[in-house]
Amino acid sequence: MRKFGGLAVALALAGAANAEPSKPPASNGPLSGPTHFVNGRKDPALLAMIRRGMSHRIDFDGRFSSSTVSCGAACNSFWFVDRRTGGVVAAPESQVADEFTWDIATKPDSDLVQLVVGPRDGVGAQCARLRYRWNGNAFVATGKRSWVKCPG
Repeated sequence: MRKFGGLAVALALAGAANAEPSKPPASNGPLSGPTHFVNGRKDPALLAMIRRGMSHRIDFDGRFSSSTVSCGAACNSFWFVDRRTGGVVAAPESQVADEFTWDIATKPDSDLVQLVVGPRDGVGAQCARLRYRWNGNAFVATGKRSWVKCPG
């Protein structure tokens, strides 16, 4: 690897010198993981768990990787890590008491997050699909609650 290191640096510098002035130079790639909570929360232990549960691909809004953290039996918390800044935001949750998030669906090129929420035991009950859009600062509910079969 050492042999090619100087060549790679020379090529990168040559490319930057020839880049159009209106375009910023290419980034060095995504961060390796979360560095801070966007809301200012201080919890290094949780950041470490988010790092361990983080997807290694961009799977939301062109810049976020998702992470799932177990918080006990039949309990998970869902997070998004901004791979450009290292900022961490909590996934949206149902505002209905005693509803559990069963599933989260995202697409790499979309700002839409879809949740499936329902009772913790999921037995004999219907779940609901909720949709949220990321506006760059927060998740905003969009559309109405639609009823779906609970997973499992």
